[in-house]
Amino acid sequence: MNSKSYWNARFQTETEYDWFGSYDDIRPLIEPHLIAAASKQQQRSPSILILGCGTSTLSSDLYRAGYCDVTSVDYSEVVIEKMRRRHPELTWQVVDVHDLSAFKSDTFDVVIEKALIDIFLVGVTDQWRLKAEKAAELAGICSEVSRLLNPIGGVFVSVTFSPPHFRKMVYASRRFGWSVDVDSMEGRTGSLEFFVYVMRKGQELSAKDQQFEDDLNKEDTEEVEHVEIEDNKILNMFI
Repeated sequence: MNSKSYWNARFQTETEYDWFGSYDDIRPLIEPHLIAAASKQQQRSPSILILGCGTSTLSSDLYRAGYCDVTSVDYSEVVIEKMRRRHPELTWQVVDVHDLSAFKSDTFDVVIEKALIDIFLVGVTDQWRLKAEKAAELAGICSEVSRLLNPIGGVFVSVTFSPPHFRKMVYASRRFGWSVDVDSMEGRTGSLEFFVYVMRKGQELSAKDQQFEDDLNKEDTEEVEHVEIEDNKILNMFI
């Protein structure tokens, strides 16, 4: 599911798919942040970046709702060409979220991802303790998003199935220069609860989230020290 070939093949036939429902379904949790971002910039329509857009109607729904400055990216050329033909009034670009260098720093007032980070965690068997490579991958994405956000009131909105004790391991870090808030809502009939995280650039993590980060870093340090001790014991057996 993480391979580009999988998504290109899927997008050849997929007409439309929205994780967690349409914009109207999640609008109550997202629109207040769009309005706040526009207000801080003294403009009606904030600049919005949609990451991993796929065939979602989110970009066009935002446009119809009056948010005209919307840029949507995906690493699949197939889906970008399809969406570009479908909605030529919007901006579509082939971009891999691991490398957002196509955009200058401080460019966007709002960045939105909907289930993209979830996709990167498919196959991870232990989310209580991400492997170093996966943790570094997700931190790299967050660092790039932080770089792109307007330092005055920029927000990163993340819609996910992942509850706070897992997803804050990814988002709650001082290195990104943002605060983290979370809300939740029930999905459409028969679907699971999902969460909406809002990261505000230029605001500090809460004291609770700072403690969460410190405790997590302490656990990582203790784990490394334990591994080093065990490695030394094994090495001493051969000296």
